[in-house]
Amino acid sequence: MQKKQSLLKQFFHFSAATVASLMVFSLYSIVDGLFVARGVGEYAMTAVNLSVPFVNLLFSIAVIFAVGLASGVLERFGLSRVEVSTVCVMLTCLVGFCLIVRISLPLDPLRCAMLAVVVGIVTFGCTVAGRFFEISPLSPTMAISVASIGAVSLVIFNVLFNRGVRLASGDEGYENFMKAIENHDERRNDHGSNQLC
Repeated sequence: MQKKQSLLKQFFHFSAATVASLMVFSLYSIVDGLFVARGVGEYAMTAVNLSVPFVNLLFSIAVIFAVGLASGVLERFGLSRVEVSTVCVMLTCLVGFCLIVRISLPLDPLRCAMLAVVVGIVTFGCTVAGRFFEISPLSPTMAISVASIGAVSLVIFNVLFNRGVRLASGDEGYENFMKAIENHDERRNDHGSNQLC
């Protein structure tokens, strides 16, 4: 039988992992945004900001598939709820790592270091802090589940990501949207410079 805990204690316990993961993802977005804005310019930063909701949608679809499949199937194979929860956490980390790798390409030393930090944080959370996050030790059934469901989830994520990249570079994608913004800016600047003469 599970120990009774207060609702507030349970809320803080379960929200800690979510807050930590959101902080890491937000930190990555901020650092990447700073480098894009300083290195490439404001139009590239606009493109990054426009693509973030799309990338989050792809990530959500892959995670929903992985977690939904794991939650719906694995208890029938004899895994406890804690083990199913651990598999879901690992699947979310796997898809999240794939997302970070895809948006980090091409890799440079700073991005490789950031990927190493992410792997370190996840490893620390699953091993040393595993008891705090209620991460169950990995059993063979759990490992097979993470590998098989994770492989399918990564295929789904990569297919959707590649399709999104093709659409974005096509006739009706972000590329034309950005060109329209640039043309509007140029026309506005030309119009303003004529008035000053």
